[in-house]
Order: sequence, then C-alpha cells, then structure tokens
Amino acid sequence: AWSNERDFDGITCFDDQGVELVAYLCETLKLPGTSQETIDYFQDKLRFRMFCLERGLPSVLCKSVDNINDIHDVLQKKDWPYPSILKPRKGAGSVSVRKVQNPAQLIEEYNCVVQELKNSTAPDFVKMSGFVLEEYFEGEEVDIDGWVSNGQLCFQLVSDNNPALEPYFLEMGGTYPSQLPALAIDKFEKMTQNFFQVFSDFHGCFVLEAKINLQTMNIQLIEMNSRVSGAEAPFSFKAVTGHSLLRIAAHLALNIPYEIEAGTTSIKRVVCSANLYGSPTKYKKKFRGAKGNGDYIFSTKTNKAGNVGLMYFNEGGTIKDKELRERNFIGWVASASSSYDDAMKNLVATKRHL
Repeated sequence: AWSNERDFDGITCFDDQGVELVAYLCETLKLPGTSQETIDYFQDKLRFRMFCLERGLPSVLCKSVDNINDIHDVLQKKDWPYPSILKPRKGAGSVSVRKVQNPAQLIEEYNCVVQELKNSTAPDFVKMSGFVLEEYFEGEEVDIDGWVSNGQLCFQLVSDNNPALEPYFLEMGGTYPSQLPALAIDKFEKMTQNFFQVFSDFHGCFVLEAKINLQTMNIQLIEMNSRVSGAEAPFSFKAVTGHSLLRIAAHLALNIPYEIEAGTTSIKRVVCSANLYGSPTKYKKKFRGAKGNGDYIFSTKTNKAGNVGLMYFNEGGTIKDKELRERNFIGWVASASSSYDDAMKNLVATKRHL
C-alpha cells in the first residue's frame, strides 16, 4: 500500500517472486520499469515459448499440461520427442522439475511433481499455474547476465553453468566468464541482441539462460529472468567485470545513467563456483573465518588466496526425507584466479575449509 502524498523515485526487487508486483507498481505509479505485459511473458513458460517461436527466437517444442488428461493426450502422440522436461508453468529455482526419459515415465513423474509442488513452499500462483512439458535440448548451458536501459542493451556477460544434477536439474555452479569457443559466445551475444530487439520495452537487469550444441552450433533459449541473478552470480560478475549488478539495478530503478567507465578495474579474470546441497548441519561447524546473524553466514575471507565469497544458509530444523534433504540448497562458494585451471584449484582448496 502507498499514500498519494508519498513520492516514490523507483522500485526494484531481487527475487523472482516480486518481479510481477514491481512491474505493476512501476506501471501504476509511472516509474521506470518494464511493462506488465512483457513481464507476464517472462513469468509464464508456455506463453514465453509460444511468443519466441512466433518472433523467430530459438525455442523448443512445448505443451501445456494442466491435468492427467493432458498427459494421456501426450502419450497418444507417437512423434512427441523424448527425453522431455516436465516443469511448473510458473516459478523458478528448478522446483518440481523432472527429466522424463520415455513415455512410460511420464505418468509416474507427473503424479510425483504434482504432489511435490503441492507440499512445497512455492506461492499459490505457482501451484495453481499447472505444468508444461517441453523437449529436452542437449548442449552446454550458459547464463547471460547484464542490463538494459530503456530498451537499449548496455552490457552482457556470458558465463558457463556446470552440468545440472539430473533428473532434478539442481544448479551446480559455474565459470565466469564463459570458457566456450569464441564462435559459441558470439552466437549467444547476437541472440541476446535479437532478444531485446523483440522485447524492446525492457528496462532493468536480466539473466538469460540458454544452451548450445557444440556439434551443430544450434542454440536454444531456456528462460528469461528479469532481475539480478542470485547466489554467487553478483559477486562473481563483479569480480571479473568490476561492475556491481546490485548497484546497477538501483541506478536503473531510479533511471540514473550508469556509465560503463565507472566500473572498477578487474583484478580477477576467472571465477569458478560451486553450490552446496545437503543437511544444514553438514557444513555448519566447518566454516572458517565466517560471521553470521543466525540466518546465514557470509565470508569474503578464507585462508586460501583467490576467494570471492562464500555463503551458508541456515535453513533451521531437520528435513526428514532423505531424498529432499540431499536436494536442499544450503549455500555456495566461489574462487578466482588469472586462469581457469588456477581458479578451479583455488575453489577446490577453499571447499576443503568447509
């Protein structure tokens, strides 16, 4: 709620669950931001896929799955491609996402994810949105972080994602900047330029997720996140570019120009990161040089050179289900150096402190 007597200069958020609300508030209060219509496309995986296909952007075959009858309809299609990915139509963070290898698995996995999503802490609008089934694209996955000011692409950085832990697609960290061949990076950069020519009213920080098959050099869009990326991404991005995405997001919300030249000179050229999963007590007593407030522990200092950052989330309580416990995200760690090999060595050395 707000008062007509109170002036707002800008509004932004750093969580996927808030981007629709921010778009509504910015449009209502006539503040800098992206239109609700465009944000709605990004938040709805089915509408996003359909829109991209219509505009010539790379996208995979996708179908809405709202109930078990829709599953049976798919099973009647002999030409439906497998493996496929079953995921909620809305939401983020790989919640209730499954890889389906063949038709025999489809009903079983559907019943499983429906129950899992129902029992999760996901918002009601995610639980009520249904699911989508889409073809699986084999390839190397990247994130493209950057920002757009009033429709103009200002900066983008392609980074590699480590292979996700299947069949749940748990994110496992990555490398900044991408170590893929120059031709692959060029394809992603051109795709990003084309993307924001289509979505020309976008204004803010973004994370595009995409894949490339290095044999065919075909690329595919996975999804668009209209916010600053989470976990280690802002720290790693700043370590290799000198630019703070959090600060830039504030600039954009206030419509204050951010000059590229204002960024600090990069010291660390390559960052390697890893995500941590398991029981909240698995690492808690092993942290070194970390300070926290009870909810999380954050450290930018360890005894090993090249550390970028480390964060541990204290989830509280104990997850009784062993399978869910092993998939519980509890933190991340990132290390840097002047080369990929040395950055990876630093990461391995830092993880020994946990």
